[in-house]
Amino acid sequence: MKRWTVEELARMIDHTYVKADATRKQMEKLCKEAREYHFAMAAINSSQTALCAEYLRDSDIHVGAAIGFPLGQQSLPRCLKRRMPYKTERMKLIT
Repeated sequence: MKRWTVEELARMIDHTYVKADATRKQMEKLCKEAREYHFAMAAINSSQTALCAEYLRDSDIHVGAAIGFPLGQQSLPRCLKRRMPYKTERMKLIT
């Protein structure tokens, strides 16, 4: 059985804060912690995408935006059109 290191486990964790009313200070804290612990991704509400992408620029930490949250019942094209106002070169779609 493989024994995981703390660093390997951290790279599997998505650090999450998806409240729609999150403040700039809360997003800065989330991204700082993601860098400090080297998490795989900062998972956020789509309205915070540009801010977190800027905070995590020059890192290998991904920014993941919740779309269709909390139920996810919209079609993917509709979600992308309505919920992703900001696009970055690092953006990728996870389905």
